Amino acid sequence: MSDSDDDTTPEAPASPRTFRRSDSIAALAAALAKAQAAITGATKDSANPYFNSRYADLASVRGACIGPLTANGLCVVQFPRATAGGVEVETLLAHSSGEWVAETLAMPVSKWDAQAVGSAITYARRYALAAIAGVAPEDDDGNAATAAAPKALRQPPQADASTVESWSGRIAADPTITELNAMCVELGTLNAPTKSACWAMVKAFAAKCDLEFVAAEKRFARKASA
Repeated sequence: MSDSDDDTTPEAPASPRTFRRSDSIAALAAALAKAQAAITGATKDSANPYFNSRYADLASVRGACIGPLTANGLCVVQFPRATAGGVEVETLLAHSSGEWVAETLAMPVSKWDAQAVGSAITYARRYALAAIAGVAPEDDDGNAATAAAPKALRQPPQADASTVESWSGRIAADPTITELNAMCVELGTLNAPTKSACWAMVKAFAAKCDLEFVAAEKRFARKASA
């Protein structure tokens, strides 16, 4: 077998991606351990009207960790940028020794307007900061970055009382077969509950007049004599 035919050897799997870091992070890790001992949970001080819930916003997450971080020689810098499919935020945690760790969080954007892009960047910044500092994340309001607000539950349609009353009067006026069949065509314009109520009146009138519904022709006709 020639070299050109030998294509059955699978490629080695790609190495899993890891966060970026300086050559040593010993001093950074020691400082972060001290900072995290003083970091508290972020307060849920913002409301999400779409989900009727409360969550910790970016300011709350930052407020929970920035004091302990800076007290131990640590700082956080975040760099947002646009990508082909959305936005991404690079978060850098640096120590006064010069050691650092960094990672990038990508976020999709459903539409390219200022509100959606800004929401996606804030959402990514909040979660990236909470993750790198060790702050427990809370409920979020990131729905604006990924989708429209959920629609309110629809109430099932109701029969239109005025239409039902009008049809009752038309039935009481003793319509001809032609008029009755025209009413059957009109049924297609009514919503389901109204159609059901009006159809019941039509069928009752037809039965009283000894008429039968010819399903294949979608019309009423007089019953054939025996």
